[in-house]
Amino acid sequence: MKSTLLLLSIFLCIRLAHAQDSSLNEKSVLVDEDGMVISESESKPLFTKDNLIKGSEFMVFLQGSNFGSIFLAEAAPFVGLKVKDILWFGAGLNGTYVSYLEQSARGNQSLYGVHAFGRINIAETYFLQAEFRRVNGPDFGGFDERQWLGTPVLGFGYLYGSSWLSIGYALNPDFVKINPMGNFVYRFGLLF
Repeated sequence: MKSTLLLLSIFLCIRLAHAQDSSLNEKSVLVDEDGMVISESESKPLFTKDNLIKGSEFMVFLQGSNFGSIFLAEAAPFVGLKVKDILWFGAGLNGTYVSYLEQSARGNQSLYGVHAFGRINIAETYFLQAEFRRVNGPDFGGFDERQWLGTPVLGFGYLYGSSWLSIGYALNPDFVKINPMGNFVYRFGLLF
């Protein structure tokens, strides 16, 4: 519930900031030295089809060790908003399937939740990203069968056309208990 309120408040703040900017409603006219109008332009509103971004992030992980093998597959579809070309905001759902092969104690697990992110695109190929993930996963240390965990994730990435690779670090130490990769996360992304 708190994460839903957080996501709604982010989108509301963006909308209010857009509504308060009076310069978006003014027309600007360029005039050359002879007094002739060169072009007339009007600022586009923030919430247009051109500024809408849709995509998904994916992660696949397979690790073998003396204690058994772990297979992890994650998908995280999202929808977002481009504020200029350098600043993106978005929110979506995430789901993860984890299989602890050769370990009957843990078996197969599922994790699911929501996430919101902000991204600053640097140059044309690199970006910095901050996100918040709220995940429901197995409670290995407590009495409940499942638990909700929230964690900020800070990372960076490489953008190639409409796809990317991002690497991040989850700051909540409790997240390590349900994530087989520990604090480390990486994802492949794709825009639709």
